[in-house]
Amino acid sequence: MNFLRASNRLKTTDPRYVLPGIRRLAVSKLKMRFPRRIPHLEVDRASLRCLADTPACPSESDPVIAAADRFLVGGINLLGRDMQPWIEGWRSDPRTGFTWPAGGGKRSIPPGTDVKAPWEISRFYFAPWLAGATAASGDKRYADALCELVTDWEAENPPGTGVNWQVPMEASIRAANWVIALATLSDMDSEFDAIANAMEAPLNLHGAFVARNLELGPGPPTNHSLVGAAGLALVGVALRSRQWTRLARMTLEEQARRQVKADGSHVEGSISYHRFCMEALAIAAWAFRISGDASEALEEAVTKMLDFTSAYTRPDGTAPELGDADDGRFVVPSGMFAHEKIRHEYLRWLVPPEPYDIKEPAPCEVFDAYAFLRNRRDWISFRCGRFGKYGGHVHADQLHVTWSRGERNVLLDPGTGDYTGNPDLRNRLRSASSHNAPILDGAEPNRWDAGDLFYMSDNTKAELLSRGDDHVQGRHSGYAGRAVTREVRLTNGLRIDDSIDGNGEHALNWTFVLGGQWKLEGGRATGALGGAQFEIILPEGCEGGLEPIEISTAYGELCDATALQVAWKGNLPARFGFRFAAAD
Repeated sequence: MNFLRASNRLKTTDPRYVLPGIRRLAVSKLKMRFPRRIPHLEVDRASLRCLADTPACPSESDPVIAAADRFLVGGINLLGRDMQPWIEGWRSDPRTGFTWPAGGGKRSIPPGTDVKAPWEISRFYFAPWLAGATAASGDKRYADALCELVTDWEAENPPGTGVNWQVPMEASIRAANWVIALATLSDMDSEFDAIANAMEAPLNLHGAFVARNLELGPGPPTNHSLVGAAGLALVGVALRSRQWTRLARMTLEEQARRQVKADGSHVEGSISYHRFCMEALAIAAWAFRISGDASEALEEAVTKMLDFTSAYTRPDGTAPELGDADDGRFVVPSGMFAHEKIRHEYLRWLVPPEPYDIKEPAPCEVFDAYAFLRNRRDWISFRCGRFGKYGGHVHADQLHVTWSRGERNVLLDPGTGDYTGNPDLRNRLRSASSHNAPILDGAEPNRWDAGDLFYMSDNTKAELLSRGDDHVQGRHSGYAGRAVTREVRLTNGLRIDDSIDGNGEHALNWTFVLGGQWKLEGGRATGALGGAQFEIILPEGCEGGLEPIEISTAYGELCDATALQVAWKGNLPARFGFRFAAAD
């Protein structure tokens, strides 16, 4: 079956959304082929004992037992919904009740159905929790439940057919979580033997499938190729397959070179996908090191990614939702549930102290597409820079600013919400008009089409003009060549100065997405958040209004927020200053 056609058919619920951008993001004309010969390699317990030392394996008894108990009682919350595979099955979206056929084939997919539902539950994030709970408590019922779930998944997903075999990366993540579960039980005899007997054949099957279908091609690199190779690395180490580990290492080193920029950010222009790829690279690099085949290239890439992570992590330990955020994970360490707001500071202990040397962020950190300012009380992100060739996971957010005061996140990103399950929401939240940046004459500065959910043209020519410990300045030319310049300055709060070149009469609009409760009187908005008071002073000549809106702080979930809408009409060129202050 042609992978691209299958992917489009699975991801869309409406003929208008055929997702032509997938053709540029996925592998060009890749045909999914199931291997004719499946090896039978035995699980190597010694290698797994070494893998048990990685931070990916659960180590703290109380969190992992709580995670396992929560899963066995109520399933797992993924993509904003509770999912219980023993009730809904492995091929269903509980939101609409639709079930993909086991053998593939065509069926009418109800509107609102999201293929990420069966993919996410089939990643087996919970496998290490169940194994860790057995290792911590000695209670075999956790390991028995894991054996039953693996067997049940196999029965419901015949090899090489159906929704859960459509994407090699998904198979790779599933296998990686099985390997980590095995490693967690490697010091227990009967429990390890039972799990190994249940997983050995599936691991061989998954390893052969992923090795045959690594998502590589002549197009731009994507997270699929990197994460797929990372899972293959773990399977290769667990089964002592030199062929798979060599292939995985070669692929990972090449993809790290192509996907990790010199400044440590990821080429897809998304904080969430940066985390996803860094998890995979860090765990694979650690697996290579403890197996005696350390990769300096991968460890260097991980170090750079950790530096970027330190810069973008907000004071509360979380990250702004810059670019697409589908909450994808490679593994979910115990106590860090997929349905809770992910504290990105954990990435710093996902890797051991050696050989990594992680620097503390400076007051102003500038990267290829982002800048971050911080002082004793404030943290600011500023989006300004070029993005990848096809913009599959970026948003129209040039000059977009977010602001946190201590652990209070005041000026917010609108998030992602959904991909193909809700195309209208997808397009609204990735549009420029949903971000904290100026809009000229109601136009979009980036070229994109509502029917192409994973493509955006980088025609803004954004560039950073200056920087200092307390300010950054950048501009873009996405409005018919007119330069829009923004300076962001940390004072006792935040000051934003915008200037727009051009001539003649034009209309300008700003949307500021705010956390907390707000009211507006004249040209002054006041708000309350986390026991602190905030105010925004509007430029003279501008009119403002407050509107309730919905934003997304996690994939599949919406929450209430407030939008400060500001409007101006007049002759260009013009200059505007916004002042954001806090009294805490």
